[in-house]
Amino acid sequence: MLRSKKAWQLTKYCWISKKERTKGKNLMAQRNRNTVGVDVEGALIIRDKIADKGWTLRHLSDFTQLSLSTINRFLRGKFVEWSNFKEILKVLELELEDKYITKKIDTLNSPRRTNGKVTRPTLQLGIFMSGTFTEDKRPQIERTLRHLQKLLIGCKINLRDDQGVVTVSGDFSEDKRLHIEATISELEDLFTSIEVTW
Repeated sequence: MLRSKKAWQLTKYCWISKKERTKGKNLMAQRNRNTVGVDVEGALIIRDKIADKGWTLRHLSDFTQLSLSTINRFLRGKFVEWSNFKEILKVLELELEDKYITKKIDTLNSPRRTNGKVTRPTLQLGIFMSGTFTEDKRPQIERTLRHLQKLLIGCKINLRDDQGVVTVSGDFSEDKRLHIEATISELEDLFTSIEVTW
């Protein structure tokens, strides 16, 4: 049987008709109407709960049976299915107030809707930095790290005196990026070696 290129498309496993492809797209749009996300504060509450349990994101992924990418996407404020959201909260034994929850009303390209207000999605940026230092630079490094801590959301600083190593992680908004870059530039002058991941 000869198949028309217009009506049929080769997928990885079989040929499907145009009608079936369209049906799949409609189901996708329907599914995305029942999605939910969290704002920055809600994500911080969830991250704190994960840390309190002594878990990593991999542990949460294993306990919820969700992929690690779904967990990461959710904690960055992206939308996930309502059932995934409920499973994450159930495993963490956590209840979030409605003010932290963002529900998506329409399809993929719609704005977010929360309590009747419409807002555009924002990208949550993050940073991880590690560096080594000598003891004589410690006071300047501590002062600069305190400043960096004020710029980052959910900042975690781990200072290991015995090894002369510092690690810093946190999220930030785009409007703070220049200040953070300037602060890291100053740290580059103080550290003997530094690695930064945006």
